[in-house]
Amino acid sequence: QMCIRDRVHMNERYPGGLVKYIESAKGLLAASFEGVNPFEGCVPSLPAGVNLDFEQDPLDFARLERLGLDKAVQDTVFVLVAGGLGERLGYNGIKLELPGEITTARSFLECYCQAVLSLQQHSGSNKPLPLVIMCSDDTIDGTMDLLYDNDHFGMAKNQVTVIKQEKVPALSNNLGEFVFGSDDDSMMLETKPHGHGDIHMLLHLANLPSEWKADGFRWVYFFQDTNPLMLHTAAATLGVSEDRGLDMNSSAVPRTPGEAIGGIVRLEGAPGHNMCNVEYNQLGPMLAQQGGDVAGEDGFSPFPGNINQFVCKLSTYCDCLAKHEGLVPEFVNPKYTDETRRQFKSTVRVECMMQDIAKLLPHDAATGFTRFPRWLAYSPVKNDSETAYSLFKRRIPPFSASTSEVDLYAANCRLLEECGMLVEPSRNCFFNKIPSKLPPRVVFFPNFAPTNEKVIASIKGGSITQRSTLVVEGANVTIENLELDGCLWIKSAPGGQVHIQNLVVMNDGWYMTPTDGVFLEPQPVHRESAYLEAQAAPQSRQIRGFVLHKRDSCRIEAGENCPVYATGFMGKHVHMPAELQEKEENLLHPLDRNEDYDPLGPRPEWKTGRGIGSIVPSAHVMDYSLSEAEAETVVKLFNEIDQDGSNALDLNEVFFFCDRDLRMVRRMLETLDTDHDGKVSVQEWIQMFVKLKQAHQFRISVRFIGEQLESFRDNSIVRTERRMWKDSVQSDAVKLQNLRALAEEQQTEVQALKHQGIRYQSFRNP
Repeated sequence: QMCIRDRVHMNERYPGGLVKYIESAKGLLAASFEGVNPFEGCVPSLPAGVNLDFEQDPLDFARLERLGLDKAVQDTVFVLVAGGLGERLGYNGIKLELPGEITTARSFLECYCQAVLSLQQHSGSNKPLPLVIMCSDDTIDGTMDLLYDNDHFGMAKNQVTVIKQEKVPALSNNLGEFVFGSDDDSMMLETKPHGHGDIHMLLHLANLPSEWKADGFRWVYFFQDTNPLMLHTAAATLGVSEDRGLDMNSSAVPRTPGEAIGGIVRLEGAPGHNMCNVEYNQLGPMLAQQGGDVAGEDGFSPFPGNINQFVCKLSTYCDCLAKHEGLVPEFVNPKYTDETRRQFKSTVRVECMMQDIAKLLPHDAATGFTRFPRWLAYSPVKNDSETAYSLFKRRIPPFSASTSEVDLYAANCRLLEECGMLVEPSRNCFFNKIPSKLPPRVVFFPNFAPTNEKVIASIKGGSITQRSTLVVEGANVTIENLELDGCLWIKSAPGGQVHIQNLVVMNDGWYMTPTDGVFLEPQPVHRESAYLEAQAAPQSRQIRGFVLHKRDSCRIEAGENCPVYATGFMGKHVHMPAELQEKEENLLHPLDRNEDYDPLGPRPEWKTGRGIGSIVPSAHVMDYSLSEAEAETVVKLFNEIDQDGSNALDLNEVFFFCDRDLRMVRRMLETLDTDHDGKVSVQEWIQMFVKLKQAHQFRISVRFIGEQLESFRDNSIVRTERRMWKDSVQSDAVKLQNLRALAEEQQTEVQALKHQGIRYQSFRNP
């Protein structure tokens, strides 16, 4: 009876039943046996698409992000394909429960749920955005437990739909004969996964697309399960689809010729739609007659790489599913024992891929791609550490848990640089024998940054050291001129507000230690003890090759409907004066609410707090004009650079000052030479520093230029970025002296605030 139920179930779940499956299998196996090229007669050409580079054209990128967030996101359904276990990654569990990064230890599923909720909130949608998760027999239980144990990560229960993918019979030979089980289950069929292309058939059988269409949704966003950078490009991809009215829009990344990633190609003469994905092992032979897959001037193939993230227009998608019953083109990939091609090394199955839905679209469908820089869009977790190491030795992207996490931090650090924040260069490390450049650990929760434009609008100026950790969680957080050397976690509850301005945070912080004890550069404090602690790392850390040690941290948190303003000095560090470490005001405190508290803002008579770590309801308006002392310092720097005494900086002087970096010279001239006469006058030089002061970078810019000039006077050749972070004993002494003077001045204002009835309550996250 079990065998009969099993066959009846497979017959019902496959469109056309098992008879149709056998017919399809025989035809595909015969074509494979005869060596038929599925693209015979097709002429490849370049597809139409959009190249979006956040650094090259930030205005257009921001425009498309706003368009996607304002017009498309509120009418979008998100579909997550997650049918695999983590065994391929060296993890005994479902891939969705793996942490995307260990700083916050949020699972991939939690990150994706938070991303959908954030897009829903910031788009102003008046209806919940559905999330569909496709699982398999292997992952359905783990996925359901993960959802229920965490209360669906804040999503409504009816907002998440979980559908299960069925397996198909395995095939033993070219005749398409089924494979039966062992002696104990000789009547049971051996089955294998059908591929992630089943998502279209399952949606069609559940009639979900028709229901979404009736509810007013217009787009379907498909993505896979272990790419932590998905949110960086979601809004922009939807914006391109909305802007161009595309029936299908594939997210893509640059690919090098011959790289093991499918290419998006326009095929003239193809039986279906002419733009589709072609696997890398088929793309090379197809392009052989045209000179092969050759790199262009930018070093990349003209055919962008497919990353299995795409957007479909719902109306076109519904018509396509109704016509083809959700069954996308199938294929077989047998491994033969010899050249006779009659015996298989192992059983095979008929399979399909979700991106091949493009082949079923009508010929007049509007399709395209949106190509993003790889650092911004794609760094999945696909391989275990050993496989990743072997790929690395062959100069192939490893795509491991460690490289994915490091790439996530690096992408967020590049966003900080776009915000005007100075980021210390990465440290060289080895994680699972793979060399990596570890940047500061920066994590943005989706509810803080649903788009890259949001990050730039919320953070301005400041600096962060390589050993630092910065986590920003919650909406309504603005950061101006934060100098971080340690760990800081910022959180804003719903309705709360956090405004950070001119804040210095120093503590021992959190840091990462390689589990194999291999260090390429000197590590921070507690290296030996951290190495001993790393020996018993859990499996989710072992596959990364590093563990996280939380030595010390600071936390700023705003409760519901509570505004918080933070400024001054926070934390404890070896460079902090001893007398300040004993003061309670060294820690940031939430403002006690009383009957006179106005949640809408401060009263006119309130003074702005400038105490050590003081918090007041709102920030004061700053005067950004240069003082006499600041103007004198700026002019002095100008005169030192002006070697010929002409009261103007020419190209040679700017070239010399810019460390002989032509790219930096061009950027400096574009910024400074406002009258376009080829020279920089004193007035233009001063105006630049006014802008730097507005961006909260005046002090650190003066320091940087001074160190540049000092290195030239000493005839020393030191890399610019290293010179920026070099502190002498004398500068440390001056820093301590200034901190003491500032502390005395600020303590007076703290006492004044207390006399006005503003009370404080201490808290600290050890």
